[in-house]
Amino acid sequence: MYYALKEMDVEVELLILKNEGHIYKKPSSKIAKVKAELEFINKHIKF
Repeated sequence: MYYALKEMDVEVELLILKNEGHIYKKPSSKIAKVKAELEFINKHIKF
């Protein structure tokens, strides 16, 4: 999906964490994922 959106000139970000697969298992990885999502949302959606 990342590459398809990129091809359509949609701003996307890809988060890759070391030693993690498609589903994050480590609590620190889950926290990093949520932080990245919130930063992206705050950047693109103005309340």
